[in-house]
Amino acid sequence: MKTFERIIDRRFRDIVRVSTNQCGFIANCGTTDAILTARLLIEKHREKKKPLHLALLDLEKAREQSRSTGKTIKRATQATVARHAARRPEACESTQTGRTIEQNGVKRSVKRTSPSSEA
Repeated sequence: MKTFERIIDRRFRDIVRVSTNQCGFIANCGTTDAILTARLLIEKHREKKKPLHLALLDLEKAREQSRSTGKTIKRATQATVARHAARRPEACESTQTGRTIEQNGVKRSVKRTSPSSEA
């Protein structure tokens, strides 16, 4: 099966351009690398006191196979923290998560809609 996967991968890579900044579907570049890059970017902008706009994408069902144990593990990301804060901002006020979000300069905003307006 690996040979077939390599053939398909080569054909796709000829058609689809992969950004040098991309970590998904790239060998030796995983979730940890992406999180570290984001943290460094945030720190640099805070040092220079420049505005920074981030878009966080949370793939709730995303899982990564652990090579050492063979078990499927779920990675926690800042997107999960942001999603939690958006769902229950009042609970985050008194938690470490909420304080950490606020201390790192991330503004939380919640838009609440009624079920009838979601058409």
